[in-house]
Amino acid sequence: MKLISAIMSWFKKPELKIQHAIVIASIVLVLGFIIGVMLSPQEVWVALTAIGTIGVVAYAVYREEYLTFRRRPVLEIDLFEPTSPHIVEIPEINLETKAKSTGYYVTLKLTNSGKSIAEKVQVLITAKGQDFYEDGWKTQDNWFPVSVRWTLDEWTQIAEGKPTEEKDLVPEKPYLFHALGISSNQSSLFYLYPVIIPRHQSDTYPPGKYCFEITAIALGAKTVKKYVHVDWKSPELDTEATIPERMIVSLEDYPAW
Repeated sequence: MKLISAIMSWFKKPELKIQHAIVIASIVLVLGFIIGVMLSPQEVWVALTAIGTIGVVAYAVYREEYLTFRRRPVLEIDLFEPTSPHIVEIPEINLETKAKSTGYYVTLKLTNSGKSIAEKVQVLITAKGQDFYEDGWKTQDNWFPVSVRWTLDEWTQIAEGKPTEEKDLVPEKPYLFHALGISSNQSSLFYLYPVIIPRHQSDTYPPGKYCFEITAIALGAKTVKKYVHVDWKSPELDTEATIPERMIVSLEDYPAW
């Protein structure tokens, strides 16, 4: 009984996590098998009673943590347009000049595939790298993480006077944001869409090879990182190429640098 009391006290330590419970359950099963093979019938019943007591205690201690783990939100970042060139074309109009144009966007979707609401979700651009060819890939020093703009957020901006940075994500509903975009009126540059950009960073980029780290964070969810690889070709290389043909984009689990 002293052994069982000691094990019960050990179970209640706050630093133990659900992973420990899984390991403990595996050990209990192995012990049960060994006991069944090596001990006499009378000893088996005594040992199984002790193991049963340990199992009941483990379940009581870890039940809530296990259920929380099973119901946790799970964030996933994917391309909204799955087929190459992964670009969404959107007709646009300048409200001041009435000039019409076409916006070409690489749009990403953030989905909560878990079983509970993901609270206070933010998506940030947390790093930027560029290929300097002979010098190779280099990341920008002192890059400040910046929040991205969610799509279809215009009414919130009007009502609250500022863009939405945090959202609560219900399970299985995709939430969209633009990783980058190009306007047909200014096709020599592509744009990022942060809520705000520090002065030592840029949100416009000329032709070249770039990589941007996208990070999604939320309360109670594991942080997710993805990398947008961009090969933006100059129009001078092929004057007949359309904007989608000049932009090669992929979403990867690893950075280019």
